[in-house]
Amino acid sequence: MKTMIFENQIKFFDRYRYGVMSAYLVIGSCIGSAAALLILKVDSGPFFLAISAVATMASNAVCIAQGSPKLCVYTFYIATFINIILIIAHAVIL
Repeated sequence: MKTMIFENQIKFFDRYRYGVMSAYLVIGSCIGSAAALLILKVDSGPFFLAISAVATMASNAVCIAQGSPKLCVYTFYIATFINIILIIAHAVIL
C-alpha cells in the first residue's frame, strides 16, 4: 500500500516535474523557515538550526539539480518530516 502511494507520487512528479518541483521548493522552504523561526525563538542552539537548514537545503538542492523523481520525492518528505518534528518539539517548549 505504501509503495503504491509513493509510486503514484513519483509518476505524478515525473509527469509534472517543473510545477511540482516549484511547489516542493516553496512549501519545503516555508516549513523550513518556520522551523528555523521557532528554533531561534526558543534559543535552543545552533545544532537544531543546522539540522533544519541541512534538511531543507538538501531537498532544495536535489530539486534544483533535477535529480531523479524518486530522490526528489523522498528528500522532500524526509526534510518535511524532520522540520515538522522540530516545529512540534520547539512549539511545546515555547
